[in-house]
Amino acid sequence: MKKIVIHFIAFILIAVLAGCTPATSVPSVVTDSSSVTSGEFSEDMSQVVSFGESNVSSVSESQTLLPSVAPTQTAPSVTVSATATPTPTPEPTKTIAPTPTDIPTPVLKPYSLQAAGDGWIYFIERESDRDRIYKKRADNSRKTLIVEADYYEDEAGNGSYQALSYLRLHNERIYYVVYEHSGMFGGSQNAKVYSVKTDGTDSKVVKWATERFWIYNNKLYFSRAFGGSPDPDDNGTFMSDISGENEVKLNGYQALGMDGKAGRFYFIVDYDSEEFGTYSCNFDGSDVTKLTQSVFDYDILYVEPEWIFFKSGREVNKARYDRTEETVVHE
Repeated sequence: MKKIVIHFIAFILIAVLAGCTPATSVPSVVTDSSSVTSGEFSEDMSQVVSFGESNVSSVSESQTLLPSVAPTQTAPSVTVSATATPTPTPEPTKTIAPTPTDIPTPVLKPYSLQAAGDGWIYFIERESDRDRIYKKRADNSRKTLIVEADYYEDEAGNGSYQALSYLRLHNERIYYVVYEHSGMFGGSQNAKVYSVKTDGTDSKVVKWATERFWIYNNKLYFSRAFGGSPDPDDNGTFMSDISGENEVKLNGYQALGMDGKAGRFYFIVDYDSEEFGTYSCNFDGSDVTKLTQSVFDYDILYVEPEWIFFKSGREVNKARYDRTEETVVHE
């Protein structure tokens, strides 16, 4: 009976307490979508949650916050071109100024007294005081001195000078004859063949006692005429190495001209012989052929079927074989 009364009293107290407690609504959770993106919370949590009509500055651990879901974003479409990799644009062509070896070598007449090579023309100029060797371009520009002949006087006032002649060009070297004139002496005995580089350096004597010479197939061909020499071997036409060594006599004629490709020399027989005239022969002196009854006692530079080109002093002339027509050639 006593237990029943205790339970009844407890029931009445629970009922009374239950009727005095006000009803409480479940709090609504509001998130600030402007501060939360892509399912992540903003670090400033004081602006995130409101309960009913009042804001709180903290969130208890028991409350669950639902992040706002960012709107679905469409990835931009990527268009892949099927075109092959473009060829790189080539660099523009560069214009390179020609070097001296790129400049064409002037073409000279076969009877020219000048020589040409490596874009230059080499020539002897007989000036008022002395002879000189120059080089120049085909347009006459860049005239450059290479060799200057000597002129000097002895104690008695007798002048001596050099005359330059027979200029040839071979393997970047210039070959030429120097005549020594001193008083009553001169002629082939005092003539020497010199060689010098095209820049004027490394001058040297190649052959002594030589009047005329030619270069063909890397050989030096030259003639001598020692008037009154008792030894016939002193006169004639010879051949040697380009250095002047290993001299060999080819024939007994004093050559005045040479045609290397034809393998012929040109020479004369003087007036004191019944056979006087102008002739040609092979290098070894065989097959002597008379060209004309006329005597071309000058340097024969070039021969054509109807004309002979020869040096006369400082000029180049051409003449018929019979000398019926003759004129000065201007290069």
